[in-house]
Amino acid sequence: EPPTPADRPATSRAGRVVIVCVVLALVLVAGLTGFVLRSQWTPDSLAGGLPASPDASRSEPPSPATTSAAAPAPSRDITALADASVPTVAAPGEDFRGNPVSYAPANLRDGDPETCWRADGDLTGSQLVFTLPENSTISSVGLINGYAKVDPYDGTDRYDEERRITRVTWIVDGHSYPQRLRDGDRTMQTLVLPSARKASSVVLRIEATTAHGGRDFTAISEVELLGTVS
Repeated sequence: EPPTPADRPATSRAGRVVIVCVVLALVLVAGLTGFVLRSQWTPDSLAGGLPASPDASRSEPPSPATTSAAAPAPSRDITALADASVPTVAAPGEDFRGNPVSYAPANLRDGDPETCWRADGDLTGSQLVFTLPENSTISSVGLINGYAKVDPYDGTDRYDEERRITRVTWIVDGHSYPQRLRDGDRTMQTLVLPSARKASSVVLRIEATTAHGGRDFTAISEVELLGTVS
């Protein structure tokens, strides 16, 4: 006959008690863990991603790659702002109709290629100095290398009559920049500097000229100085 409950060993009853206690302990641990997780992962935290770490509130400086530098100011023609100093000036002349013509240094920066500065003879070795406003930066220089005018009344070509400059040196902030000029090109011939330079003045030194075609003058119709003034 099967044993009655009274006949079952006491140890089997103790084992069941232990099992029940273990199950209750596991349930209690699971409940506590869920409570902790629910307290951290609220709907707001789920919407914002993982909970912020203690260091997340510290603001980090932007890396050099993401730092935006201010764009440099674009270059413009600042020739008219410069004061021109020249070694000598030819006496005033007249056109075919007898109208007076001046060859003053102001003609170098008036924007009109049919006016010019000119001097008697060959001016090789002479220097023109352009004094700039404070805080000037130069990025490009240029000139029209002769008297680029055709007399409107008799058709005389002043460019062919007089000397044309074939080679100059520009001096900007103590740095020298040689420039060769095309004879016969009556347009502005420019020289872009390798890098823009701050300067208080620009020196233009005449290195070589052509022979004249009947009138012994050295002339420049226009000078161009591109840069910025801050």
